[in-house]
Amino acid sequence: RVSLTLPAIRRAAEVWIMTTGEAKAAAVAMALGGAGEVAIPVAGARGRRRTLFLLDRAAASKLPRDLVPPIA
Repeated sequence: RVSLTLPAIRRAAEVWIMTTGEAKAAAVAMALGGAGEVAIPVAGARGRRRTLFLLDRAAASKLPRDLVPPIA
């Protein structure tokens, strides 16, 4: 685990956020659903060019279907 301030994270070209498990599913759904960074700090972690969420099925379980790519 690495902790940085949001201003430092926002200076990065790319931000990759990796999480696993059902315990994180609600936070992931809130962050990708438009919650503010005060409510969910990860919602404010955005890269200048790209922000990539790497999730297992459990962490993605509360996301709307249109945000989840088909898994073969």
